[in-house]
Amino acid sequence: MLNIQNLRINTSNRLTASEFLVELKKKKISIVEYAQACVDQINRYENKLNVWAYFNSDIFMEKAKKIQKEINYKDFDENPKLIGVPVGVKDIFNTTDMPTEFGSKIFKDYTPGNDARVVTSLINDGCILAGKTATAEFGVHYPPDTVNPIDSSRICGTSSSGSAAAVASFMIPVALGSQTAGSTSRPVSYLGIYGFKPSFALLPRTAVLKTTDTLDTISMLSRSVNDLKLMFESMRVYGRNYPIINRELKKKIRYTKIGKKWSIGLLNGPKSKLESSDVKKGLVGVCQTLEKNGCNLDDYFLPKAFDEAHFYHQLIYCKCLSYYFK
Repeated sequence: MLNIQNLRINTSNRLTASEFLVELKKKKISIVEYAQACVDQINRYENKLNVWAYFNSDIFMEKAKKIQKEINYKDFDENPKLIGVPVGVKDIFNTTDMPTEFGSKIFKDYTPGNDARVVTSLINDGCILAGKTATAEFGVHYPPDTVNPIDSSRICGTSSSGSAAAVASFMIPVALGSQTAGSTSRPVSYLGIYGFKPSFALLPRTAVLKTTDTLDTISMLSRSVNDLKLMFESMRVYGRNYPIINRELKKKIRYTKIGKKWSIGLLNGPKSKLESSDVKKGLVGVCQTLEKNGCNLDDYFLPKAFDEAHFYHQLIYCKCLSYYFK
């Protein structure tokens, strides 16, 4: 059994992306040092965890050295806002200089010749692509061989397992994932990290494997909420082609304390009755913490129509899979 506490070795790979950028600005760490710490952690644990579908330490370090030479310390804020941040990419996103195999032997060594649009955005903002993280074959149902770094007798989740385990085991600070059913919410909850699946249409899905067009969503995983915000602001859509999104995200009310307590609904859905006692106990603990910090919690019961939501989700999911994969 692996224990995640034992993975917290006293090296700079423990820094979140946000913390790293602060230290980099102060010249307390270099891009090369941070990248090397990540490489060392990967070399230390990859043979136990099976996180990566593709990782080349030499290429990763070459990229880090190149960006380090280009950094502007005199006017640091003029640098790309994510300069030097290593990011793992789930192996369903197209990448120009790395294979994109979709977790399948059928696509072994396949190179699509372009980057997914969100990958391009991260690169333009200074990120270093560390490698491609392991995923279920075609991102569907069956988890890869990735080992849970907290408890090797348990799974990491399903198709975003590699991204989640890479972040949770301190190999990299942030990673790209996706969700069509629970491919992000499961692994982040199983591994105790942060995940964000934004509303539909906020992140472009160009050059990302399509499984179910109406349900596929790009996600991000990290050990810090601040890191999720950095990634989201880098990848989200901008410009006059998205007037509703631009208007809504610019509303000051979204970012302003208005003197009222936050109201949080405690969801009771069609599967709530299946929660184990341990899950219920954990949820109660979270609720108590929120209440102590000034939140109002209210039970929220989904309308009766939602009782069949899982049935219809599965129906849409399977019909789309049969269409896209023939």
